[in-house]
Amino acid sequence: LAPLENTPNYEKRLKKLSLKSLKCRRTISDLVFCFRILKCETKLRASKYWRFTPSSERLARFNIQYARIEKKNFTLLFNNLFCRTARWIQLLPHDAMKAKNSAAFKAKLGRINICRILNI
Repeated sequence: LAPLENTPNYEKRLKKLSLKSLKCRRTISDLVFCFRILKCETKLRASKYWRFTPSSERLARFNIQYARIEKKNFTLLFNNLFCRTARWIQLLPHDAMKAKNSAAFKAKLGRINICRILNI
């Protein structure tokens, strides 16, 4: 094993390996998982985790919302996967959500700077 002082820092290793940061990769994984739920690619029902409200009848778009957060559980619920992704999905480009399946959705997310869009 090489001594630690010869090991490049995290950003240099990511660049050398052509990887995104762990935070960005986790974000993409969370979004893809929730997209699979929304597209019925899993046995989970989307209506169990989110509420849907129309945002534009003309464009056939909808808003995805998580249940109201009580003050006593705010931090716990605010960081919940379904609450987190409900916020993020609203910020994604509309063409990303039009993907036919989760593989196409993941490819679209890979082409955009997801961390910058979501302010992560």
